[in-house]
Amino acid sequence: MDQVISLVGRFLDLLPHDEASEPVITPSTINNYVRMKIMPAPVKKKYTRIHLAYLIIICSLKQSLSISVVSRIIPMNIPDDTAKEIYNDFVLRHRSISVLCAEQVRQSSVTIFDESVTNDIPVKNLVMESAIYSNLYKLLTEKLVALEIRPEPESEDDGEQA
Repeated sequence: MDQVISLVGRFLDLLPHDEASEPVITPSTINNYVRMKIMPAPVKKKYTRIHLAYLIIICSLKQSLSISVVSRIIPMNIPDDTAKEIYNDFVLRHRSISVLCAEQVRQSSVTIFDESVTNDIPVKNLVMESAIYSNLYKLLTEKLVALEIRPEPESEDDGEQA
């Protein structure tokens, strides 16, 4: 368990946490995920790469999604190969979107590093823009999740002719 905590902490060091007092994830959190059937249980108290994949995805996505939504992204009782595919896809998407985000921040923050500007307005602008992006993407995510769980519309062709 200590190795799992250490590895996940290193992989997810960018997530907000107080390094002095609280790791990114705790043993009780992992035990709760297992008990809630959000991730597979360890086999004879041993964790595998699949467990690490689940934890990395769960910890990353729970920053903006509910646990129930995260559990639909990487469901339980799937073959290890499927879990690996989901994890690899997550990693590829995370990397490419991180690059896009970093470039967007670079472009937005040009005025922050302009030495001719002496006030803190550019920083406040970047904070405001970041919050707006965050809100809009959260709204988009919630709408997409709602569409995913919406019941299928009833077919108009139920055997009756008009």
